[in-house]
Amino acid sequence: LLVCRAGRVIVAAHPPMRRLLETIEGITVISPREVPLQDFAVQCALLSLPLAFASGLDSIPTGVPYLRADPSEQARWDKRIGGRGLRVGIVWAGNPVTSRDRFRSPGLSSVAPLFSVPGIDFVVLQVGPGREDRDVNRLPPHVLDLGQELNDLADTAAIMAGLDLMISSCTGPLHLAGSLGVPSWAMIPFAPHFTWLLERTDSPWYPSMRLYRQERPGQDWSGVMARIAADLSRSDLRHALSTSAGPRDDESVRGSMAPVDDQTPSRCGTPTWTTNSRNQTTTMETGGFNELARCRNGLMLYNRNDIYIGASLRKYGEFSAGETELFRIFVQPGMTVLDIGANIGVHTIDLSHLVGTSGAVHAFEPQRLIFQTLCANVALSSCANVFTHHAAVGAAKGTLLVPSLDPNGQHNYGGLSLQGAQQGESVPLIAIDDLDLLVCHVMKLDVEGMETEALQGAAATIARCRPILYVENDREARSAELIALLQSYGYRLYWHFPPIYSANNFRADPENIFGITISVNMLCVPGEFPQSSLAVMREVTGPTDRWHQG
Repeated sequence: LLVCRAGRVIVAAHPPMRRLLETIEGITVISPREVPLQDFAVQCALLSLPLAFASGLDSIPTGVPYLRADPSEQARWDKRIGGRGLRVGIVWAGNPVTSRDRFRSPGLSSVAPLFSVPGIDFVVLQVGPGREDRDVNRLPPHVLDLGQELNDLADTAAIMAGLDLMISSCTGPLHLAGSLGVPSWAMIPFAPHFTWLLERTDSPWYPSMRLYRQERPGQDWSGVMARIAADLSRSDLRHALSTSAGPRDDESVRGSMAPVDDQTPSRCGTPTWTTNSRNQTTTMETGGFNELARCRNGLMLYNRNDIYIGASLRKYGEFSAGETELFRIFVQPGMTVLDIGANIGVHTIDLSHLVGTSGAVHAFEPQRLIFQTLCANVALSSCANVFTHHAAVGAAKGTLLVPSLDPNGQHNYGGLSLQGAQQGESVPLIAIDDLDLLVCHVMKLDVEGMETEALQGAAATIARCRPILYVENDREARSAELIALLQSYGYRLYWHFPPIYSANNFRADPENIFGITISVNMLCVPGEFPQSSLAVMREVTGPTDRWHQG
């Protein structure tokens, strides 16, 4: 958020944090000793940023993960950990110099009963003075202690990224796990730090976290440990964790993440789950042309014959993650976003999470079967802030013929052009200006060559709301007129080429089946906006500029 707002951002960080923070795009990390040598206009303490952004419960940015582990480092630690059970990291103490640390840190003696839960591969990530507890309470032989091998928080992040669950007291590793999106169970004292609020088992800061609170003041943690041990023994929660779904309340575990009975009847055949190399359940074949997969955003439905989006979700659990990375920079809670050409909703779900409950996403998709899948994915993710529209978007209201693709054939369903179609299903054609939107902060267009017409039909909305635009521009024959139109609207344009494959993908799959295939898009920013934060992107010079130049 700060990179988007301020442009040049310098972060002064102590050595243990430096490598980790360098995973955040758009910032310069320095040591505190270098601060006097820097030229800057405004200074703010890191933990004062929520105040600076006037964050409330309904506007806390929750687009996790916003920190990243190095894939090669994660692979190295994965080999070091090994194991066949549920991988659970544990930290039992914080810095004793901190005020009231004796109340927030259970200590090794309190968490030791957890080690007796069968089928768990515990990994100790405790560093600092808390490690002295091992002199009094010996670790069982089956518990792997990596605390002494950690050099900095980047090492800790690389280990956490390969865990099924992190259990921690109220200390730095707990916040790190939440920032990485790792399923986390927090041991919270009776009188907690303000970030944990009161009388709730979830955290508005970290969607993947569950809170276990002390029942009474003092240093008795037996009740917390008993509840954690009971939950670790539950087969439904363990199944959810082992399939990267994260801890959920009882009802959501039963409803969406419970094991599927192979005898369950299906209209199109018998649904069967398949597993990956780590014996994690990943995809369910329905017997028809659709599949269901456990992905970064939860369950996603897709056509198994889709050679790009479907293939990527099946193998990697995500699609074109580089676009989402960019969205995280400028999409904020409370915004209204238009996703025009939403396809099955991979990025619609991302945008829904970023705008939060106080925002809204309008998703438009003209292909009927694809639209049905879009609605299914919105429902599977419980995105109450998404409004779906079965319509094409153009320069004026009318109808449009949408060619029908055989769902049982292999196609690039996201690459279907609607221009000049002479046959197909008749679909409403709308102009964005006819929606009379009160606000529009971001407009994403991926309409396979009809971007110019869609923008012409949104001219009044663009002039009134001045949204950030993210526009596909991979049709070279139409590129010049598209660029000219956007520049006539008073926008500065920047090329953005996210690869379809990401080495840091959700399933940590190192095989790249897409090679160097990229998407060709433009980030379009109103000319009156500060431009310094976009210095790393190549600016579009004019209508004759082509993405493959330079």
